[in-house]
Amino acid sequence: MLSRMIFSALVDADQLDTEDFYRRAEGKPESERGRWRSLPKLKQALVQCMAKKVAEAALPSEHPGQDKVNAERASILAAARLRALDAQGLFSLTVPTGGGKTLASLTFALDHAVRHGLDHVIYVIPFTSIIEQTAKVFRGALGPDLASHIIEHHSAFREDEALNAMQMAGRPLTRGRGLKRPRPALCASSTMSPALLT
Repeated sequence: MLSRMIFSALVDADQLDTEDFYRRAEGKPESERGRWRSLPKLKQALVQCMAKKVAEAALPSEHPGQDKVNAERASILAAARLRALDAQGLFSLTVPTGGGKTLASLTFALDHAVRHGLDHVIYVIPFTSIIEQTAKVFRGALGPDLASHIIEHHSAFREDEALNAMQMAGRPLTRGRGLKRPRPALCASSTMSPALLT
């Protein structure tokens, strides 16, 4: 495993160095790689989304039992945010399906990372289908301006499908400044994005 990690780091460093060399040789501006909005900006967008969800959940529901489920989701979110204040370490979140763990975990991760001055949040998920589902929920919560900050890195990822989906949803591809490939493509072999799901 260590050999694979070292090889991956070497390949990534070589690609970055080559890209920088040709950029300078051609007189092009600095690459967009690394020009991400900071985790506090992502946190701010997510806090707004979650405040809206909590306010909507506080309204009386037409469906029996939904008020209780919404109260539990709010409780889970509050507990996750409270634990984000803890020292760095290992954390687990065990919540039944439908309990709001996807967004509660992202809220925890961003709160915790910002509190401790970290630059990245990396989710390691065992199944490709769950990675794709989680990325979709994260992108929806962060909104169209920040959706490209969520990078999927797995064997079934199809760049063309992701770019089409982003275009259909009216999301920016962050192409430009002399780049031939949009941000998701540039970061597929790197961990530069603020949020990576693998």
